[in-house]
Amino acid sequence: MLYWIYELWQQAFEAENAAGREGWAHTFSFLNLLQYITFRAALATIFSFVLSLVVGPRVIRRLISMKVGQPIRSAEEVHKLAELHGGKAGTPTMGGALILGVVLTTVLLCGRPLNPFVAVTTCVMLGLGLLGFMDDYTKVVKKDSAGVSARQKLFWQFVIGLVAACFLYFKKEVSGFGAEGADLESMGFRMKIGGDSTHVPISSLTFPLVKNFFDIGFLAIPFFVLIIVGCSNAVNLTDGLDGLATGCTITVALAYAVLAYLAGHFYMAHEYLFIPHNRLSGELS
Repeated sequence: MLYWIYELWQQAFEAENAAGREGWAHTFSFLNLLQYITFRAALATIFSFVLSLVVGPRVIRRLISMKVGQPIRSAEEVHKLAELHGGKAGTPTMGGALILGVVLTTVLLCGRPLNPFVAVTTCVMLGLGLLGFMDDYTKVVKKDSAGVSARQKLFWQFVIGLVAACFLYFKKEVSGFGAEGADLESMGFRMKIGGDSTHVPISSLTFPLVKNFFDIGFLAIPFFVLIIVGCSNAVNLTDGLDGLATGCTITVALAYAVLAYLAGHFYMAHEYLFIPHNRLSGELS
């Protein structure tokens, strides 16, 4: 939304310059800041934090009043662990809905939702979030700590991962797949190797301090799926009843935000760090 406002301002500013007059666009020239990823990322951080503080307590109180609590496994299932977790029975669950809501609102406000990287990342997040919601809903309604079966979870995780992987692999603007000639210059990833700018397929693996890449071809699709499914389960296993995934997610997300920004910054990626550059990836930060 903010970037859309910037585009409207830019059009008005250029029209005023062409007409040789000064209007509202010159008055609100500070809107030029909205084009910068760093500025919108800072706004997104502040906005999401404030929104969490305002909405979070209300959502938690609502979940408690609705008795949306986490069932605890019986002593027959987990033996001694039942004693340790006994006091956590009824802990509000479905808190992920709060996180997803805040992230989605922030993306729509501060990001560019039609950016291919942002779109696929948001869709994967919502898809896996819906799967998690169904898992929690099943636990609450049936009062069964098992929730959605492991086989069903893995199936839908693989489906979501496969759709996302195919999108990334075959989307021309992202991977450069099918692009030729001049189009290839502005699409896909590029990396400086031996002083020359070289197209790097999205199916390539790069390693720190190694100024080269290794193309794994169509194996990139199952590789992407493995990463998505693995990360999804890693967060789920880390979280547990104590919400331990929050701190881990913040640190990991911050690291990925920095990497995405650097990959989207031409001079940082292409001239200094020698990492694959894609003009669209910076928006992920």
